[in-house]
Amino acid sequence: MGIFYIKECLGQNSKPIYVVKIRTMRNGADRELGSLLESGLVLDSQGKIMRDPRIISGFHGFLRKHWLDELPQLYNIVSGELKLVGIRPRNREDWGKYPKELMERALLQKPGLCGISYAFERTDRFEDATDQMARYLDDYERNPVECDKEYLRRIVRNVRHGTRSS
Repeated sequence: MGIFYIKECLGQNSKPIYVVKIRTMRNGADRELGSLLESGLVLDSQGKIMRDPRIISGFHGFLRKHWLDELPQLYNIVSGELKLVGIRPRNREDWGKYPKELMERALLQKPGLCGISYAFERTDRFEDATDQMARYLDDYERNPVECDKEYLRRIVRNVRHGTRSS
């Protein structure tokens, strides 16, 4: 099992990009996802399993909780594939869960390292997550620079004050 996890995602204009993270889940965790979802585990607004049993305990959980597993994605920012704030990169299969129009709008932009969901109050409803994406895209299309500055400010505030976690 390597130290890094590499996931092929869709970047701007649906161009494939490789997003690298420090591995915090056991090897083969992707293959377990289907059976875990069928077992009735609770999902958050991003479609992620809450209290995911695939996460390696100990230091790996610390890395994940404090977003340190995302540090290798700074390379994606430097290379121009990601921007600091935006809709998180997803693979083709994950995008298939979203309304087609929303997916097409989102994929016109670069994905972000800091996901826009952290600019909002935590929710467990997938519909809220899609509404947040649409709102972000509306704001971004009006004024990209001011939008990302405002969302970054809100993300920092929410994370610092514990409004958001995970």
